[in-house]
Order: sequence, then structure tokens, then C-alpha cells
Amino acid sequence: MRKEVIDRLGLSPREKEVIEYLSQGLSNHDIATVLNVSINTVKFHNHNIFNKLGVDSRVALINKVNDLMLKEFARRLPTGKKEKELAEA
Repeated sequence: MRKEVIDRLGLSPREKEVIEYLSQGLSNHDIATVLNVSINTVKFHNHNIFNKLGVDSRVALINKVNDLMLKEFARRLPTGKKEKELAEA
């Protein structure tokens, strides 16, 4: 479900890769190494991701993605179970 949510955020394929690594807690340096790009390139992608999603930090980014995932989960629940399931989460 996480991939489906991220796919709907209007990010480029590379930005989707970066957001996955950010959510795993990798540093800019580590992301640059994995993607074989410069740290400045990773910072550029971070800036674009933050702007597109209206956030200003990694923590806010992860919280936004998690919130979107919860909303998607609730949307998929059969009617009548949504309130109970969300209360237990």
C-alpha cells in the first residue's frame, strides 16, 4: 500500500526512490552513495519533494506519508468498520 500512496504524490521516479530511502532513515550522503549521485543532487530532490508535498522537514514528510497511508487504509475498509478499526489503530 505504501508504494501505491507514494505513486499518487506526483513525484518523479527518482524522487520516489529518494523518498523511500528518506523513510528508511538514510542520510543524504548514504542516499547519494546508493543512487550514485552527488549529495547536492540528493538535496535538490529533497527540496523538490518537500515543495511538492508542502512539508519542511524529513519528519513532516514521513508523517504526511503515514497519514496518507492511514487514510488509504480507512478508505479500503468496508463501511461500518472504519470508525472501530481507526479507533483501535
